Amino acid sequence: MNEMNDHTTMPTADSGWRRRAFDVTALLLMAILFFTYFSLITKNVNRHYSKGDASTYTLMVLHMDDPEKIEQTLPIIYSQRIVPPLITYLLGYRQFKDLGDSADHITTGADTGKVTAITSNQLVWHYWNISNFIAYSLQLFFIFLILLHLKVERRINLFLLAIYSTWFLSIRLYVDWVQMPDPWAFTFLAIAAYCTLKRNTPGFIVSILLGSLCKEMLLFMLPTYIWRRATAKDSMPRRLAESFAAGAVPLLLFFWLREHPHFASEVLIPNSITAPEAPSWNRLLPQLGDYLYLIYYHYSYRLQLGPLYLLDILLIPIGTFAGLSALLLWSTKEAARTLLEQAYWLPFIALTAVVGINVDRYIFYIFPAVILLSGLVLQKRFHGKDLLYALILITAISAVSNELLGPFDTKFLSYGHQLELASTISEKMAWDYRLRILGITLAGIAGLYMIGRMAKKRDLTLNKCAKAH
Repeated sequence: MNEMNDHTTMPTADSGWRRRAFDVTALLLMAILFFTYFSLITKNVNRHYSKGDASTYTLMVLHMDDPEKIEQTLPIIYSQRIVPPLITYLLGYRQFKDLGDSADHITTGADTGKVTAITSNQLVWHYWNISNFIAYSLQLFFIFLILLHLKVERRINLFLLAIYSTWFLSIRLYVDWVQMPDPWAFTFLAIAAYCTLKRNTPGFIVSILLGSLCKEMLLFMLPTYIWRRATAKDSMPRRLAESFAAGAVPLLLFFWLREHPHFASEVLIPNSITAPEAPSWNRLLPQLGDYLYLIYYHYSYRLQLGPLYLLDILLIPIGTFAGLSALLLWSTKEAARTLLEQAYWLPFIALTAVVGINVDRYIFYIFPAVILLSGLVLQKRFHGKDLLYALILITAISAVSNELLGPFDTKFLSYGHQLELASTISEKMAWDYRLRILGITLAGIAGLYMIGRMAKKRDLTLNKCAKAH
């Protein structure tokens, strides 16, 4: 009889497959739900006429197989982000081939704004949109694997994926601005984070190689992986060899492609027609001049805000991560203790903060560390019904903060959710953003405090009852 009981309680291969099938189905349904909802409530730009960055990426897709047809030199800061347009091109390969001569007349960014380019623009928009959905689905899958690897409870895991999906900068922005490289950059960053946890050197190198050709900020993961790999308990020669390979290979490829771009390109400084001339010191590193100038530009114009700059550099990361910011601020000691336990993330967080503390879109790249810390903090601080209350509260804060409950005009959608943009457009819009962040964050902290207090009172009552008996 005991043997029969032991046998029935053991996990079987069949139950494992059912669990995996359930997980994959739940993730896919979540991806479809959020992506469809955002597509319905968000007006799209660049669907008929490509403008700005979208015009460059449209040219890259249309002439991926014959780059010499483009009759202008592209800024290499965009042309080097070749993986997302390549994926789009491959997804619609047959249809792009069928365009024939009509695409040959679209050879400059200005051409994408002509009526004759509408068909080509719509085709690029359609397949890039499909590409973004695939990227978002993969993000959910690898974030799920990260939390599963850390043994974070499935309920917390699924809630965190939903919270991630509510963030404006995770997917909604790219339902609005479709032709952008960030969705695939987030995907390869999530894969690189998972490979970092697993100390999987080949997987990490491949994900960073591809990811750095979506967004260069993924190179900031190199010291984090080296730290993680170097502290393993296997042989020293193997640790050194894999650490060196992980650090050197992505950098070598990145700079080689800067010297040998697929499209005719140049390091353009400044890369904005509204920006002042670049400072002379910026030319000391000509291969990185465009990146250095961007950092200089963002800091210099933010400093013009005066004392508000100090407030904004605090509010940008807090507002970017909405409900999870409230959680980590409410549980500062536990969050700091958990971060020290996962200290290999510190280089990536520090490097990303240097570049992104002024820009919501850049600081968002620390999302793997934020989600990882939040999952571990939630698991340590809350249990039972209190955990469910906390998850519901954090989700509600994220939904309200990112205005998920209705459609918004495209003109104000992006500006209203990115403080560095809002501050350059309208003083009132910027203050609306600041006050919304402060109010929602304080409400979240207060709500978590109340849940924590109720849990402590309940525990004290139970302990007294136990002692009485």
